[in-house]
Amino acid sequence: MAPWQNKHPSKKAALGAADVKYPEVDPAAIEKLLSRELQQLSFHDRNAIHEEIHGVRNNAPEETPGMVEGMLWQLGVELQQIRSKPAFDRAQALPRTYVNDPDFRVRFLRADLWNPQKAAQRIVSFLDLVLEYYGVEALERPIRLSDLNENEIKILKSGQIQLLPFRDRSGRRVLAMVSDMGFNFATDEKFKVMIYIMWVATSDEETQIKGMVVLMWPGGNAAKTFLRLPDQIEGRMFKRMLISIPSRPVAAHLCFPDTPIFQMVKALTMHWAGTANRTRTRCYSGTHVEMRYQLKGFGIPVDVIPLTDSGTVKVKPMLQWLKLRRTIEEASSSSLCGVAVECPLSSDVLFKSGSNSLSHPGNVMFRNLIETHFDEHNNTSSSGLKVAVSWRIVDEVLVTFNGRFLEWDKRGWWMVIEDRAQMRAKVATSLRDFKKQVKAVQNRQTLVNSTFEFERLDGRKQKRVKYDGDRTGCGSCM
Repeated sequence: MAPWQNKHPSKKAALGAADVKYPEVDPAAIEKLLSRELQQLSFHDRNAIHEEIHGVRNNAPEETPGMVEGMLWQLGVELQQIRSKPAFDRAQALPRTYVNDPDFRVRFLRADLWNPQKAAQRIVSFLDLVLEYYGVEALERPIRLSDLNENEIKILKSGQIQLLPFRDRSGRRVLAMVSDMGFNFATDEKFKVMIYIMWVATSDEETQIKGMVVLMWPGGNAAKTFLRLPDQIEGRMFKRMLISIPSRPVAAHLCFPDTPIFQMVKALTMHWAGTANRTRTRCYSGTHVEMRYQLKGFGIPVDVIPLTDSGTVKVKPMLQWLKLRRTIEEASSSSLCGVAVECPLSSDVLFKSGSNSLSHPGNVMFRNLIETHFDEHNNTSSSGLKVAVSWRIVDEVLVTFNGRFLEWDKRGWWMVIEDRAQMRAKVATSLRDFKKQVKAVQNRQTLVNSTFEFERLDGRKQKRVKYDGDRTGCGSCM
């Protein structure tokens, strides 16, 4: 018996199985399998996957109203042709159900890149899954936080499985699994929580179109005390989730220590992922700083990864997320729907003190707009023209880029600024702040004055030779 199979009997008991079976997978064989699968891909397909992993390409097709309507019709035909679909048929017999809503079905079509046959199978599998884990109410309405029990809420509060509060540079949601990655909890409860998190993550159109990124990173004591392999039960659940949840994993990053136990965990994860997901997986090992640097190259916001250098899990973002989900899902707080924002879109402009939002794609776009219109705003003395420039920037954000203006709320989430006058005031303030920055750069003291170099230091009379600023190389210093 392997050492990791007998040192934590309590974890084995938590799975509810006395005879847990651990699959036998050779890490070297998995590496060879991945290499062979990549070689079998055409150059075009391999390059498309590589570019989408880096976030410089999106393989989803362009959508048109006619295409969406046609695909929804084909999806309905495919669903009728599936003979065994007990949960789907049960949902159709209910007095009310959300299963027939176009928004629900489009979510699955996008997950399978608008393949109606695959999307129909995914819908059937998803409804079977939520019926099993959440009951018949999951066929009447979307699953909610209130459907989780106390132990499952505890998993969420541990922060081991959480969504990052910001998207990557390409606008994709990032699911982070850190520390023990949920393996210290009961399998059924862990996967029930993951179903809820993935359902919420795919609730916005941008995530449905661009896909999701998965990050697995045990750290701190977990990397040293992790002594249990995923078993076959977890493997079956993992594969079942992949074919059921309406999300499209575009990349997976495994930051595992280079130890025998984690080599096996990595091999099992890639074995269960299947060919399509395996070719989108990247693995790293090294110091905390080295792996953060590698992830940064893929556009992942490493500053908000919920794991410190010492291995402590950051739970504050997760607790804020839980508070917002409760508030939105409570019937008495329906006024917040559409106004409170859990995770900003990539085209949103954020207003919050601190540096985390500076690299947000929407803020980068907004700074470019400020720089583009600054000279026009600064060179006019007419207050009316200055106001007109501000309004033009507001319209570009709202119309051209389809963005929103968001402001951080003290309660722990983003709020949409709906007042256009307040939007213009934010833009005017940003223009004034940029003007101060430009003046500060212009007034910065630079080494442009002439310098003197002393010659003939041989005891004789010293002679000073004057050189201009260009000779010193400092004439263009800023």
